[in-house]
This record gives sequence, structure tokens and C-alpha cells, in this order.
Amino acid sequence: MINEENIESLVCDRSTKSGLSEYAQRLAEALGENLLGVYVHGSLARGCFHESVSDVDVIAVLDGACDRVALSAVGSIHRGIAVPIDATFVTQAQLQSDAFPAPVEFVIKPDSDGTIAHLPEGSRDFPLDREDMYEAGVAVFGPPPRALAGRVPWGVLAGCLNHLLPEIIPRFRNPVLMLCRAAYAYARRQLCSKRDAGQWALEQFGERWRPMIEQALAEYAQGQSETVAPAQHLLPFQEYCVNTGRKLYRLAKQGPTPQTTERTDVQELEMPKTVAMPASIEKISQGPRFHWFGYYDKLQFDPTGRYVLGMEVDFEHRSPTADDRIAVGMIDLADENRWIELGTSSAWCWQQGCMLQWRPGSDSEVLWNDRQDGQFVCHILDVQTGRKRTIPSAVYSVSPDGKTAVTADFRRINDKRPGYGYAGLADPNAGKLAPDDSGIWSVDLETGKTKLIITLAQVAAIDCRYADLAKGRQWFNHLLFNPDGSRFVFLHRWRMDDGVWDNFSTRMFSANFDGSDIRLVTDGEGKAISHFIWLDPTHLNIWLGAPGAFAVVPDDGSGSCQPMLESLDGHQSYLGDNEWMIYDAYPGEDQHMPLFLLHLPSGRHFEIGRFYAPSEYNGEWRCDLHPRVSPDGRRLCIDSVHEGDGRQMYLLDVSGILSSVSDHES
Repeated sequence: MINEENIESLVCDRSTKSGLSEYAQRLAEALGENLLGVYVHGSLARGCFHESVSDVDVIAVLDGACDRVALSAVGSIHRGIAVPIDATFVTQAQLQSDAFPAPVEFVIKPDSDGTIAHLPEGSRDFPLDREDMYEAGVAVFGPPPRALAGRVPWGVLAGCLNHLLPEIIPRFRNPVLMLCRAAYAYARRQLCSKRDAGQWALEQFGERWRPMIEQALAEYAQGQSETVAPAQHLLPFQEYCVNTGRKLYRLAKQGPTPQTTERTDVQELEMPKTVAMPASIEKISQGPRFHWFGYYDKLQFDPTGRYVLGMEVDFEHRSPTADDRIAVGMIDLADENRWIELGTSSAWCWQQGCMLQWRPGSDSEVLWNDRQDGQFVCHILDVQTGRKRTIPSAVYSVSPDGKTAVTADFRRINDKRPGYGYAGLADPNAGKLAPDDSGIWSVDLETGKTKLIITLAQVAAIDCRYADLAKGRQWFNHLLFNPDGSRFVFLHRWRMDDGVWDNFSTRMFSANFDGSDIRLVTDGEGKAISHFIWLDPTHLNIWLGAPGAFAVVPDDGSGSCQPMLESLDGHQSYLGDNEWMIYDAYPGEDQHMPLFLLHLPSGRHFEIGRFYAPSEYNGEWRCDLHPRVSPDGRRLCIDSVHEGDGRQMYLLDVSGILSSVSDHES
């Protein structure tokens, strides 16, 4: 039933109220019991709506995904409503997720003529919308907002703010007040309207900024865009807002005032000040075919640093099929980047390729996965002698001495999370939630002998604080040996239905090579557990959704966590005897992927590149940078599409940056 009393309480004109009531009524009729609630947030909910320029921000909560008929009906409703509605549709499960980016069903923008936009990578803005709904949302249909939406953890909100900051000045009509809102959020760990943020800033900020904020408030009151300063003059104000917001929060923690609302889920981290210092870059692969390497935790460079491995394919923008075969090869950096073909593979995926890598402990052997005679196999090739042998098992992670490997069930991974498994062989346990004959195998790279050492059923029986695993479809992936080869880590993942491909939950475990002494490394407090790398034989660097940061986690089963860098999710590696960390991030609203170097002893932070990624590179076939480090730690190789000729490989020389910082520190 439409809550007309709540609609009447909104501060807006009669036509907006009538349009909103009609919109909710038509949604309820079209979606029936699948519609749980319709909630207004943003300027209309917070009492500073401008009929001439403001959109009506709406979150529609669903019980489950919409079918084609329902989607068509929703699009028609948006085309037929005169009110400019900016709507995000989420299931109740998605609304309760603290993943970042946040999963959503779809969005419809007010200027899209009812076009439904799906976001397979998730939304980097929605956690802010959800927090706004929790704090100030108005129920137009359904129960009160807090009956469906919980508070967003600060780590996730901080990730949103850090993502949004570089976009505020070029993207928004009211950048001064938007920056005030960011400062308010950093200081108070909650949200407010642009108007209230500006008034708060007048009380909290220095006199230098008063005229600019007062003019911005006056223009906002008239529904006008800001004209207070050109974009380049706002950059110092942006830095001031962030620093002042964080300073005010720290002061409030030392002695709370009546104006401060404490949050209990906050762990304070400093986002380092970033200096732009572009690295020199060289394209080392050429079209018309496409080239890439994939994941960041494999040895792409040979021990001398002369040869760089890669894969070659003649299509993009679709899933691989059983008939798609790629070439594997290496690039000779000392011979004008000459491509040397080494073989082919029909067992590959976009994100991790065919596990192509140099064999640790060898100067001349490479290995990669393939499919032959109805099974996945691994080829081991000596590139100097041409001697090649094949073992009857694919590999996932190779031990540091190159003698053994561990592997997962690529059939099941392909069924449960496309983009990381291999096409061509069906999962024989597709209908089972946690089979006892699928899991992780050890592989002897000399003899080819394999042994099932950990089963899905075995790990599913380990108690989980946040889910009933008896109802989850489960799989293992992302296996990685520690630096001394004594243990390996793996992700235990599951989904409760067959919805969107990235809507899953995760725990991280480690074990001895023989599968014994299984330890829960982290359950992420029920939040996202993403990319990781070993720091040393007993500690991992993991990106965790709570607290929205890279964190050092010991492999001792204690579950302790030491956040080290507040950041968006990315792929991290160490170089320079662990003195430096390299990491990337996913594209922001400007569709650029940043690449960062962090000097750990000093905390100095450098953006060494930004790489354009067109919107068609998304989901399963996106092209992440995945920075890989040369043996001497002076060069990086990335995959990128920024030059417009598909995915290609690029070499970055960071030696100048490393030397300049080392000289400065000494």
C-alpha cells in the first residue's frame, strides 16, 4: 500500500508528490509481491529539493531478480512518468551486502528514456545511497527503511568516498558543497545534505574559505550551478576538505562533543597523499591479434628479465568456448620485442589465462595448462632445447622450488564462476552443493602423480559464522603457495543461488602441502575477501571489505588483522625486498584504471599511470592491469586496452622512481 502520509511530508511541489505516488503505485502493480519497498533518499528526503534541477533519488527493494516481462514493465513505467526519477533496483540480499563495489540488480537514470542498465561489476556509488536510505530515507511503499537496510560499515563508505573524490570537481554541478559533504562524512562518519554540509563547513573551516562556501550556498538555494571558482582553483579546497574532515574526526575521538555521533564500526586509517609521477611506458605486443598475460601472482619474466611470457587470441568480448584455442609465447625484449610462439592451449580464461608461467627454479622451462583427450593437462617446455612433456593434470599454483603444484577443479570453477575456469569439460558434480570427490589436489611435476588432499565436503563441514553452508553451492579457487613452499592458501567460496556471477561469499583457509593442518586465515567478518599476496612465509597482504583496506593477516588461525592502507580493491605485489608495494584499482566513473606505487618505510605514495578502459571491457572479459614485477624489481608489465587496439602488454620502467625515493630517504 502506498504511504501517502509520507509522500505528503516531503518538501516539494504537488506535481512531484503526485508523480512519485503514481510511480510507486505502478511499480507495485507491475512487480506484485516481488516489490518489498520503494524509498526516497537524497535531496528530496533531506528537505532541500529543487523542482527545476533536482532528480528524485529512489531505491526499489526486490525479493528476487526480475524476469523479462517485469523488466519491460519497469522500463515502460519510467518512460511514462514525468518526474525525473534516478532509480536503483536491488534485491534484499544485495541491499544487505557490504561488498564493494556493491551488487545491484539494475539502475535507470532520469535521462535514459527508461533504459535499464545492468552493472556486472557492481556500483561504487550505491553504498553511499544505502547509507543515505538508512539515515534519512522515506518509505513511499513498504516498511520503514531500517527494517530492510542496515548501516554501511565505515570501511566501505570510505572506499566510496576515496573513489568519488577525484570525480567531484569535474562531475558535479555543486563541487564546493559536494566537497563539504565529503569533509562532513570523514569528520562525522555519517552523511548529510549539500546545504547542511555547507552550513557545517562555515562553522568548522577557516575564514579563507568562507566567501566561496557562502556563494556556493546562495547559488544552491536558487537552484543554480556553482560559478565560484574554476576547477583548478578547487584542488586546494579538495585537499583541505579531506584533511580537515579527518582531523576533526580524530579530535572528536579524543574528546567527543555534543555535535559528534560516534560509530562503533570505525577503524581509522590514513589514505596517503598521492603524488603523480608517471613511469616510462613501452608497448611490447602488437596487433592485429590481442595479447595478455593475466594474473599478477605468476612468474611472467624469465630469471634474466629478457623474456616475457604472454598469450595471443583473435577475439574479445565473449566467453571462451571449447573450440577456442589461444597461442602461448614469449617476447624477446632484447630483439625488438619479437614474439616467439611456444605452443597453444584450449584450457584458458580471460582473468588467469592458461596459468602460463616460468617454472620456479628453472632457467628455461615454462608451463601452461591445456585440454587433451577429455582431460585438463599441463605442458612443461624447455624453451632452449625444445623438449616438451605433458603431465595428466592442470596446475593452479606452483611451489617455489618448482617440483610440485596444487590444483583445483577447473570444471567446477567454470560452472560456478565463469571467467576463472575452463570450458570444454562439464562439472560432473554440478548438481551437488559440496561434493566429496572435488576440491584441491597435489601434483608432482616430475611424475605427474596427483592426490586429492582437501575436499569441498571437508571444508563445508567447518563451522561458518555468517552462512548456512548446507544451502550453498561451493567451490575453491585462488590457490597460492607461501614463499618457502611449506603451506598454501585458498579461497572457499559459495553462492546461495544462481544469480549474478559475482554475488558470492568467501572464506580464506591455508594448509600444509599434504592438506593437513587446515586453518581459517580470515572470514572477513562476513564481508568481502578479495586479492592477496604473501608478505612472508607466515603473513599475507589481503584486501578486506571490512575495513576497506589492504591488511596484514597472519597465517596462524588467530583471525587477527592489521589494516595498512585504506584503498579501493586492487591487485597487489611487492618489490624491492618488500620495501615497495605496487597495486592497481578498477575503473572509476572516468573509466580509467590507476596504478600506484607505495614506499612502505616512508609512506610516500605515487600514481605512476592511469589507463583508459572502455565500458565494453567489463565483467568476465574485463582487462585488469594485473601488474607483474620483473626479477630485479625495476620493471612492471601490465595488460591494458587504453590505446584502442584491444588488450596488449606494456612494460613500465619504475627504476627512476625507486632511485629518486631511495636517494631522498638516504
